[in-house]
Amino acid sequence: MAFGANILAAARALVGHIMIPVSIVTDWVVACSDLTEYDGASNGTAIVNPFSIARAELHWLEMRGQGTTVLISMKYPSGASISTQVVVQPIGIDGNGVPQPLYDSAGSNYLTLTAAATDLEEVDGDYKFTVPVEVDAEGCTEVLVPIKTALAGSGITGAEILVRTK
Repeated sequence: MAFGANILAAARALVGHIMIPVSIVTDWVVACSDLTEYDGASNGTAIVNPFSIARAELHWLEMRGQGTTVLISMKYPSGASISTQVVVQPIGIDGNGVPQPLYDSAGSNYLTLTAAATDLEEVDGDYKFTVPVEVDAEGCTEVLVPIKTALAGSGITGAEILVRTK
């Protein structure tokens, strides 16, 4: 091969186009199993101290170097009648324990997970899932998805916040 030749073009000619994965395969995990409780000072207020939240239903997600973004969805009973949509406020911490807000592509840190008639159902039809919202993990080692505004309505028992990395 001559000096200055396009090596990448030569490689493509031999093996075709090269695909590089930009996502990983992960499963949904429960981040919060009680959406009727809020984690701020009062319902609808911003969470300013994530380390003061002490309830068993809210879980930190360890990133473990898997993925750079986090998808967040709400699983809710198919027959639920929701009067107040849940609003979450994703927060990450780095390896030194420093917290930071995590934002979606529109620059929002307060994310409403809106139940809709068009949401997909589980195979057995018992639960539906909201369209996921995506936040950048910003290199954080752990992510928390606390409740800013609690879910309200009837038939909402069993609703959960689910997360996965990609």
